[in-house]
Amino acid sequence: MEGSNEKFGLLFLSAILLGGCSTAYYKTQQDKSYTIDKKEAVFVLQPTESTIENKQFARLLTHTLQGNGFKISDRAKCGFVFNLDEPTYENVGSYTTYNTSTVTTNTSGYVGNTYVYGRSTSTISTPQTHTFTYKTTYKKIYLDFACLDTNKQIEHIWEGFASAELNEWNEHPDCTYRRG
Repeated sequence: MEGSNEKFGLLFLSAILLGGCSTAYYKTQQDKSYTIDKKEAVFVLQPTESTIENKQFARLLTHTLQGNGFKISDRAKCGFVFNLDEPTYENVGSYTTYNTSTVTTNTSGYVGNTYVYGRSTSTISTPQTHTFTYKTTYKKIYLDFACLDTNKQIEHIWEGFASAELNEWNEHPDCTYRRG
């Protein structure tokens, strides 16, 4: 894509990966010295052990690239490599409760020659912090655009990453790449 390479990253992470999901996190970075030219053919490389999900993602990525004017060829020198992942992380949370107790104090004694008796009541709240652990699973998509240089070495041009909580991902299938 000639012109702004940042648009390239946003195009693919918004249109392909997570669509209109408002709770998705994404990050892109690019080698600013390289301009992506959609006149040049590109390839889409699936992981070695492709699952059905990988194949679906590769088809959608290919379809979206073609829809944006890219030519797809297995013989291209530049292309996309991706990885889909669902890691689970353990988190620590906390909340505070208040234990309330009532204290009654009795007071008695002589004041002068008169015996006096009194009672007072007060409420005391003691905070107690409770910690707990919980697990969160994320759907993560890593996308890399690379080319072979003149020495047949891989030159990374652009990389992107998108992540959403798996619960959110599953609740909104219309805003994920599965819609294609």
